[in-house]
Amino acid sequence: MARFAIVDNSIVESVVIADEGSESVLAIMFEDKLPIMETELTGTAWVGSEVVDGKFKPAQPFSSWVFDDASFSWQAPEQMPSIGDMQATYWNEETLSWVIVDFDPNEIVGELPSEQ
Repeated sequence: MARFAIVDNSIVESVVIADEGSESVLAIMFEDKLPIMETELTGTAWVGSEVVDGKFKPAQPFSSWVFDDASFSWQAPEQMPSIGDMQATYWNEETLSWVIVDFDPNEIVGELPSEQ
């Protein structure tokens, strides 16, 4: 099976899963919505994503992030900090900063069973 993006005016309108080699059938079904692009060849497609230079531009994750054409990815206003093994990080759009969270795996999955 392959994934195909149905594109209209450089915007993905739908993503279809079909047998490989189905482009001609899809072209008949969606004749007014061309091109039809196989997503495995051009990146991940989401409904509403834009096609730029034959690739699917990812959706903007936060309004403060800017698109970097060189890396073809969205960049936060500040670099993500390094984190340790028992930490996670997420972006806080209100403070325009990364938040580091310390966690205990036992709090997430519960107590591990003791060996008998």
